[in-house]
Amino acid sequence: MINDLVRIWDKLVSTIEKATVDNPTLKRRLGQETIKEVRDRTRKGLGVGKGKTDKLLKPLSDGYVFQRKTLRKSGKLSGETTPSKSNFTKTGEALDTLTFKVTKDGVNVTPKDEKNKIKFKDQDKNEREVLKLTKEEEQKLTNLVADEIVKSLKNFKV
Repeated sequence: MINDLVRIWDKLVSTIEKATVDNPTLKRRLGQETIKEVRDRTRKGLGVGKGKTDKLLKPLSDGYVFQRKTLRKSGKLSGETTPSKSNFTKTGEALDTLTFKVTKDGVNVTPKDEKNKIKFKDQDKNEREVLKLTKEEEQKLTNLVADEIVKSLKNFKV
């Protein structure tokens, strides 16, 4: 009887692993959704604060606002921002370079190039943490995984 329980348990674990850990489609979806969440939140002028909650990004300095006004006049300021809005979207380039790589262990989200990796690190230093997830965003992504587990177990047969 105990051997039957072990066999059932092993089959359940295997089914869940196939639906999650061994599922590159799910990992790609998690990568895409993570990038979407980070971009959308950041363009609204929100970063991640203590307690992993939304936090208004630190205001821009007067000098930087002036620089952005100049960019707007020349048409080089992203249409997704204003000169005084702190949303890590001067040109939109940095957020647009976010990409993901599916790995054996999960998904790695990062900027495509070194120049933009530095931009993100500089934002963290300036109390504008954007390349993180809030609790709400983590829950959305967790729900995607949970949905895949439920789907995989609907047809589970011992």
